[in-house]
Amino acid sequence: MEIILDILTCIFEIVIFDVFFRNVTQKKYKNPLYNMLIFLAMLIIICSINSYGNSLLNLIGNIIIYFLSCCLLFETTLKKRIFYFIVFYTAFAGVEIIFEFTLSRVIGDGYQWYSQTQLSRLIVTCLEKLVTFITLFIIEKKLNKNKCGIKNGILIYSFVLPIATFGIYSTLLYSGLRIKLSELSETFLIISCILLLFANAIIFLMYDYIFQLNYEKQMFEMISLKTDMEKKYYDRMEKVNVEQSNYMHDLKFLLKTIGDLAVHDQNEEIKTVVQGMKIRIGEMEDEFYTKNKVLNTILCEKKREAIDCQIDYTAYVEPGVPLSFIQDIDLIIIMGNIIDNAIEASKKVESGYLDIKIFETQKGHFLMIRVENKFNGIVKRQGDSFHTTKENESKHGIGLKNVKDCIKKYDGILQIDTENNVFTVSIIFTVL
Repeated sequence: MEIILDILTCIFEIVIFDVFFRNVTQKKYKNPLYNMLIFLAMLIIICSINSYGNSLLNLIGNIIIYFLSCCLLFETTLKKRIFYFIVFYTAFAGVEIIFEFTLSRVIGDGYQWYSQTQLSRLIVTCLEKLVTFITLFIIEKKLNKNKCGIKNGILIYSFVLPIATFGIYSTLLYSGLRIKLSELSETFLIISCILLLFANAIIFLMYDYIFQLNYEKQMFEMISLKTDMEKKYYDRMEKVNVEQSNYMHDLKFLLKTIGDLAVHDQNEEIKTVVQGMKIRIGEMEDEFYTKNKVLNTILCEKKREAIDCQIDYTAYVEPGVPLSFIQDIDLIIIMGNIIDNAIEASKKVESGYLDIKIFETQKGHFLMIRVENKFNGIVKRQGDSFHTTKENESKHGIGLKNVKDCIKKYDGILQIDTENNVFTVSIIFTVL
């Protein structure tokens, strides 16, 4: 039984190792046979090391085996590999040290690991592995949040089972130190504890799958939105090119007309022709704010909406400002919603205006997005949150939740100021 428990413990440790590294890095080889052989070698070597019962050998051996396995199984830079391994092993070994220290304090100076009953050792091991798995799961999601994110609501619900499991293990440990069970009862209890531990792992792996599906859904939405916006961008460019070609075709005739009018000293007619040329050139011009096609398309589209609503519209994007760290779908959600709200608010006042500025500050360490517009001074607050003043509150609102979620995803700061009938939204991102 002791050997079986040791093997099952090692298997669970390898599961923890695989789940953590495959989510923060990429598998080096997709061949399942290769991966299974590495895992089998890890299992045999780790179990062999554990059989000696030497703490120092166990510590050094595990570090070497896990790091070599990381190098053989996962693809990433050396710097990231070392960083992720330090994070992994700190949590992996740290939980065990904390548990041993806590037990020695609770039980007293006479506490010795091998003097405990088999059931007690199993429960302590299950507690250690459960806490280790959850800790590394949370760390991995936080390290990987820009990719798949992690919603606090889902995370809270996912803790129901491990909290209940922790309570059961703790109660059994307390009882096991004082109550003698029959051999059969102890065997069933050991099996149940092991199954419960693996059940927690399976549940969290299912949550991991849900996060992955959510990420893939966002990617498909982003591709769809990006494709639509790029189509608009290229359609507009094509329209401008056609208009420019037509204008160049007519230019020779216009210049000849100006020459004939000049010969006859008809200056007023020349002014009329030149003015018409300026109007046509102005109609053909398409704004260029930034090399980022998605953002440029948003700013151009919103300018047309603002002009149609007789709103004075200005936008400035500092050349070379870093935007690549923000996913396109998040950029669309943030800028689209904020500018839409600003246009809606500006429509309700006379001489409405909208001013957008995107620039770096503090020597390039911060990215600032600042959207300012005139409004009627009426706002709805609930605590620190702003709510829409529109009739359809289900679809629109000042400070939409999606915008806040996107900003939080990048550890950004959202600040809203309302002074002198001017509504200002400021977003600050740290640029690494």
